[in-house]
Amino acid sequence: MIRAYWSEWWKIRRPGMILGGAGTMIGFAVLAVVLMLSRLDRARGGPGADVLTAAQLATSNGFATLITISATFMGVIALAICAVAVGMEYSTGSLRNLLVRQPARLRLLAGKLLALGSFIALAVVLAYGSALATALLLAPGHGISTAAWFTTAGVQSLLSTAGNLLLATLAWGAIGAVLATVLRSTAAAIAGGLAYVLVAENLLTAVWSDGKQWLPGQLINALAHGGTSAVSYPSALALVGLYLVVALSAASALFRRRDVAA
Repeated sequence: MIRAYWSEWWKIRRPGMILGGAGTMIGFAVLAVVLMLSRLDRARGGPGADVLTAAQLATSNGFATLITISATFMGVIALAICAVAVGMEYSTGSLRNLLVRQPARLRLLAGKLLALGSFIALAVVLAYGSALATALLLAPGHGISTAAWFTTAGVQSLLSTAGNLLLATLAWGAIGAVLATVLRSTAAAIAGGLAYVLVAENLLTAVWSDGKQWLPGQLINALAHGGTSAVSYPSALALVGLYLVVALSAASALFRRRDVAA
């Protein structure tokens, strides 16, 4: 498994993966902060004022309000990263060569997933740090004091928000890997994942009032936000974990028994 892990990292080190994956994630996180602050300025302008205020952003949870808007976008990027990394090995036929070197399929899959997970974790940390630095630079110009962010409660909020965002992004990455393993296609995995996240769940929640308590995308979003009015954090964490265990178990069974030819 260790060899599979480092073999996957050798591919991850490519400029396309680093810039297209981690770079895009960092860009979205920074953009979220900029947009939220500009939204605050527009709210001061008159009618239809936004509920977001400088006073809210100056609390110990202020940065969490700024960064969590990017959770879904970062998750979509993680889904695409894992779908590309897994799906391309089917389309290019390189999976056969890997299995010659490591015939224990589950060890190979575990090493790949751990490598992808560590890359996504690193990208989230960099994105979170970049967004925080951006917020600290821009907030004073918008009349927002950031002193409360570094009190005891503020530091706890910063750490818990980072952890929740990391868990949610890893969950989306796991979904991308599962889809690519089941569909054996990068394009189908990304298209299917995006269609579900951006279209299907919105339609389902519109007609199913309890959908936010059970649909995986809604639960992952609740996890990123530390819980919502519709579902508590412990419930979201437990259900997301259950969904991932079932999905990864099914994907592992397919990967172990099915022919690698696409």
